[in-house]
Amino acid sequence: MARLLIVYASKHGQTEKISNFISAELVQMGHFVDIFDVESIPETVSVKNYEGVIIGAPVYVSGFPAHLKKWVKSHSDILAIKPSGFFSVCLGVLENDESAQRDERHIVQKFFNETNWHPKQWTIFAGSITYSKYNWFLKRIMHALAKKSGTDTEYDHDYEYTDWNKVHQFTENLLHDLSGPR
Repeated sequence: MARLLIVYASKHGQTEKISNFISAELVQMGHFVDIFDVESIPETVSVKNYEGVIIGAPVYVSGFPAHLKKWVKSHSDILAIKPSGFFSVCLGVLENDESAQRDERHIVQKFFNETNWHPKQWTIFAGSITYSKYNWFLKRIMHALAKKSGTDTEYDHDYEYTDWNKVHQFTENLLHDLSGPR
């Protein structure tokens, strides 16, 4: 079985939750998985020691966390030759407006261009709205985004929109790439 690395950035926990779900599925299938928040990944971890890499990040203010971008850029040479995949977590994919969907894809493509890493497999998952974790200002911003996308807007509830079947399919597709020709 394969030795795989998952690296993620997560601000309010949904990207971490998705990363843990992917890790659990891979372990259940018999693979060995190391999973790290990019902020706490040991410098001794070498991407070269893994047969595949999965990276996940949330979209905030039309971009990805700078520390994740820096990590990917510094490992782009080895990532380019390894089977790898990327997932973005963003509420914008819930909008029915095609221009919003296009904007989300553009954010991902910009990230790939900036880091010089272009994984074969990538996708965008809907995240969550966790009003209970937000400060007053962020609650108002997330409320406006939720309203714009036509989703739930009650402040006294947290909402999860991640399609776990889509996460499972993404994991299956990555495994297919891992077992295919290099």
